[in-house]
Amino acid sequence: MMNQGLGLEPNTKTDVKSNAEIAVKEMKSAIAFLSAGIGLLMVSIFNLLQGLTGGLKGPVGKFLTLHEGIGPYSGKQVYSLIIWMAVWFALNKTLVNKNIRTKKIMLWAYIVIGIAALLVFPPFLELIVG
Repeated sequence: MMNQGLGLEPNTKTDVKSNAEIAVKEMKSAIAFLSAGIGLLMVSIFNLLQGLTGGLKGPVGKFLTLHEGIGPYSGKQVYSLIIWMAVWFALNKTLVNKNIRTKKIMLWAYIVIGIAALLVFPPFLELIVG
C-alpha cells in the first residue's frame, strides 16, 4: 500500500516486452557467431580443396587466385567473406523470431568453429591431403 502512486509497482507489459527484446538480441548474437563459424569453415574447406587438387597450380588454386601477389589466399578470403555475409543475412531473416534456444545455436557455432580450426591445423590437414 505504501508504494501506490510512486511508480514502483511492477509493470508486466514492459517486463514481457523487455524479455522478448533480450531474446531477440541473444538470438542475433548467436546467429552472428554461427555465421562467422561458417565463414571460417569455408576458409578451411577452400584450403582443403586447394591441397587436394594440386596446390597453387591446381584448378582450385588457380580459381582462388584473384591477385597474383597474394595468390589463392585472396580468393579464400573474398569468397569466404561473401558466403559469411550471405549466411548471416539468411539466418537473420529465418531464425530471429523462431522459438529456438540460443544455447543450441551457440553449440553449433562452437562445433563449426572447432571443425574449421581442425581443418587448418597442419598435422591434421596432412593426414587428409597426404
